[in-house]
Amino acid sequence: MPTFVSYIEFSGTGRTSDVVDRLIDHLDGFDPSISEPASDRIGVRVNIDGPDLGVATRTVVALATNALATLVPDAKPVHVETSTEREFEVREALTDGHTMLTVADAMRFLGVSRQAVLQQIESGRLAGAQRSRDGDAYLIPADSIRDRARQRVVLGWAPSWDENGIEIGDDTQRRAILEPMYDALSIVGALPAYREAQKAEQGEEHNGLLARTWRDAERDALDAMAMLGMPTTGVRFFAEPLATRGTTGF
Repeated sequence: MPTFVSYIEFSGTGRTSDVVDRLIDHLDGFDPSISEPASDRIGVRVNIDGPDLGVATRTVVALATNALATLVPDAKPVHVETSTEREFEVREALTDGHTMLTVADAMRFLGVSRQAVLQQIESGRLAGAQRSRDGDAYLIPADSIRDRARQRVVLGWAPSWDENGIEIGDDTQRRAILEPMYDALSIVGALPAYREAQKAEQGEEHNGLLARTWRDAERDALDAMAMLGMPTTGVRFFAEPLATRGTTGF
């Protein structure tokens, strides 16, 4: 049975070390990790076995909710995200940047075939790749995968022209707005984050972490536009594979 990593956040918990210590005791056996993302919130991360993602998520919500209910009756779950153990490890590695990942990891994160990854290794576009000790596989620096993912994506905004037919933003302004957005999205991937945010807007099932990461990056970009004196009414940002748009993106 596969292992999943699940994170659930509760509001209305207060901020006491006693609650944290006792909650860890309640969840002993699930490798619990407790964080305090805000003054009245507690985040709980556990490892849990399950037949699939849905069952694992429902199980951990019930498990953590029941454990916390005995300590803080007013606590309510407000956010949950679950991933396979390997997916969690890959995203942690991409945050670190120095970890070596496999071809399969690169395939999943870049959204390309095995042959495409191997071609990028041979051409040097995935820099620093090394043969494994037995010579049968490659190990690729997480930084190279993250940089390559960034190169494959166009970020931009629409509409890109104002009511007078004048393009919104020059090259310097686009860089000032989009460079930080690329950086904010580099760990989770701009395309996956954008797609999950689109699903959230349409009321479809989605990954809350990715959707929230996109919304936060978009909000910061709009704030940057406003600070530069650029029009922001009706402006929406997009992420698309390279070459699907013209020069609107950066």
